[in-house]
Amino acid sequence: MNFIEKTAVTADITQMTKDLNDVLDVFSFPKREQIGLNHRPGASDIWLDNTGSIYDRDEQKFIADETDFSVWNDKIPTYTTKKIQELANSFNFKLGRVRYMRLRPKTGLMVHHDQEARFHFVLKTNPHSYAFLTNPQPGIDASGWNVPCDGHFYKIDTTKEHFVYNGGNTDRIHLVICAI
Repeated sequence: MNFIEKTAVTADITQMTKDLNDVLDVFSFPKREQIGLNHRPGASDIWLDNTGSIYDRDEQKFIADETDFSVWNDKIPTYTTKKIQELANSFNFKLGRVRYMRLRPKTGLMVHHDQEARFHFVLKTNPHSYAFLTNPQPGIDASGWNVPCDGHFYKIDTTKEHFVYNGGNTDRIHLVICAI
């Protein structure tokens, strides 16, 4: 698999953005810049339960499993959940955490790798927002891609070492789906 692959699965950007805005009418982006669309059974905070890392770097152990996040937040609009389920059915995977993730201008995420591939649906971006693959070939330290806001879901092999950076003047907002 390439680092980033455009899939044939699409969604209406206008409707997906409306669904995001409906969520933001109820719950705004917190300091962590992530909003959970699903959570663990019995979670005390259904919006934040699946945000952040499920790996505790200090303890060097996982504090949850992607399969734990099995309950949809009942405030998530039907169109978005339908399109996510369509994607999972098309690629034959089970859903892990599903989140809206925002990167403010001039911010990024450190170099890391994930346990599973992720699917992204771009809701808002700018020409200076990139996903970088580290050491893509000998002699090259990193290569960057701007994932477009074109109505397609993109499969990103986040099991490879990567980082993201928004070097633009506007927010970058992706719907991110963990595929297990």
